[in-house]
Formats: sequence, structure tokens, C-alpha cells
Amino acid sequence: MAYAPLERSRIEGGLCKSCGSPRGDDGTSIRCRRCADEAAEKSQAHRDKMRASRLCIDCRSVSDTAYCGECRDKRSHHRKARKARKEKLGQCYDCTGDRLATTIYCLKHWAENTARNQFRSSSYATQLLELAERQNWKCYYTGQPLTPGLDMSLDHKIAKADPDYPGDFAFDNVVWTTRQLNAVKGAMSAGDFIAFCKAVADNAPGVDGRGYAPDEARTIHLRLAA
Repeated sequence: MAYAPLERSRIEGGLCKSCGSPRGDDGTSIRCRRCADEAAEKSQAHRDKMRASRLCIDCRSVSDTAYCGECRDKRSHHRKARKARKEKLGQCYDCTGDRLATTIYCLKHWAENTARNQFRSSSYATQLLELAERQNWKCYYTGQPLTPGLDMSLDHKIAKADPDYPGDFAFDNVVWTTRQLNAVKGAMSAGDFIAFCKAVADNAPGVDGRGYAPDEARTIHLRLAA
């Protein structure tokens, strides 16, 4: 995107391109948090208006989908070209910082992208990183090391299907786990899942066809109950 000279100067100086104030740790790569949230709301309002009018969001031609075929192709081509250019430079897709080895983003923008996907707002990115720090970047249930962009997944301790689900924005209900474990846990609550794992540890046969030894099962019990 081409920026006006003043906007470019502000961005390069770590300031918000819209208001000129410091972007801060909770800001995006071009805006402070307040301006970013305002821009997101304005953009969503425009999208909603265009969709309600059955118009393409970009060119405003008649379209039954968010973008007409021509604009959709243009956007796809732009994303692929940008991704290839950033990959060649080893840069984050959203900024000029170094990307993580396991994703197209730097740590900050990986967290923001995850926050948008989970909570519909990048403002939760800092909290997600703080949660990972509190867990020492280890799976909440197994203690296995977690790698951003590779095997990290957010789990709802009380699942969305549960009548007691506290809501999408109840941050104390989410924990970091491995993707593999989260897929197995599915819609089970944390308590039901742990009970399920204990039953497996007690009753499943070992690799040699026999059940786990008592001390082996006891170790699994202690690990799951920790």
C-alpha cells in the first residue's frame, strides 16, 4: 500500500499513521490501538453495508459474494506476490520484522492473527502471549513444549457446546495446548477430558499387548492430575 509522505514518516518513526501518537505495544504495525480499533469498526461497517446491498466490497459492482470475480482474482494475486516477496526477504507478512521459522508472521503478528481468529479482535494478542508465558510455553495438559505457528492451539476448558460455556470473551476459560491434544479433547470439558485420559491410562493395553504396569499407570495419573 502506498502511504502519503506524512503517514510514511510517522510509520517509520514508530507512530500511528492516523493520529501521530506512539503506536505502543498493543498497537498494530501502522496504528495505535485506538485508531486500529476505529479503522476495524469502520471497515466492518463498510463490508456489512456492501454485502447488504449485494455489491462487491472493492469495486461496488453487483455481486452475490463479498468480492466480484475480478476483484477476488486481484486480491489473490496480490497476496501471493506479497507472500513470495516477504518470504524471500525472511520478513513477517505484516511488517519488516523477522518472521518466525514456523509461520509467515513475526511473534507479534502471529499473536494478533490468532487473536483475530479466536476473539475477532487483535487487541487480545498481548493477553495471549502473556498466557503462553505463564504456561512457560508448554501445553496446559501435558507439559509438552509449544512452538508458535507450528503446534499451538487454544482450548476452551469449558467447551462451546457446554450449557455452562461462559462466552467467547471469557479469557480465563482458554489455555494453550498442542493441536493434537486439542483435536482429541474436542467438545469435552477439561474435567471430562482428564477423566477420559485416566480411563485410557488404566485400561488400554500397552504396546506389547499387556496393560500398563501399576507404577506406569500411577505416573500417568499424577501427570494428568497436576
